[in-house]
Amino acid sequence: MIKEASKKKCIFCGAKATTRDHVVPKCFFPTNNRFNLVTVPCCFKCNNGKSESDEHFRNFVVMKAGRNAADRWNDTVVRGIRKNRREFGRLIRSMQPVEVVSPSGLFLGRRMQVRFNAEPHDQGIRKITRGLFFHHFGRILPFDTSIDIGIVDTSNSSWSYGLSEIIPHLKANMLGDLKVFQYRFGNTIEDPDTSFWLYTF
Repeated sequence: MIKEASKKKCIFCGAKATTRDHVVPKCFFPTNNRFNLVTVPCCFKCNNGKSESDEHFRNFVVMKAGRNAADRWNDTVVRGIRKNRREFGRLIRSMQPVEVVSPSGLFLGRRMQVRFNAEPHDQGIRKITRGLFFHHFGRILPFDTSIDIGIVDTSNSSWSYGLSEIIPHLKANMLGDLKVFQYRFGNTIEDPDTSFWLYTF
């Protein structure tokens, strides 16, 4: 149950809420897959002008997720980059050649790699976490709460090491269909504001 007072405050800064914001940016979802999306109370300042950061975050996730994600979002991502010349220029400038080596050490050639910019990625993850916390627990996560972020490489066979005992106790949910965004979450009994979130894009 969401308290009435919380509905009137921006969940990101505490100012008066004048609009609502998609906590997983709408640009993540193809136009034919925008159902079951979550919105939360938000002020104009926190909501205004964030579309470029959202697109930057989405483009990084698509490139990091690999070929399947790129195929799934190809039209949306390419169209967005073509319209945004600054984003296109940023991607080009951040590219650098890297050597690709197989797990056995065999040299496979050279590829172009885009340098990771942590700021929009971490900002996007923090907003999603605050938004989903509000959505599921009905209260604003305290603004002084630290949100620690880590990236799990599922291509590594040992990715679940240390998580195998936690995952079965987390609640599973999704937005859109299974191909876009899935997540698991849970909080501790000792401290309700301490929670764990696992996102799959």
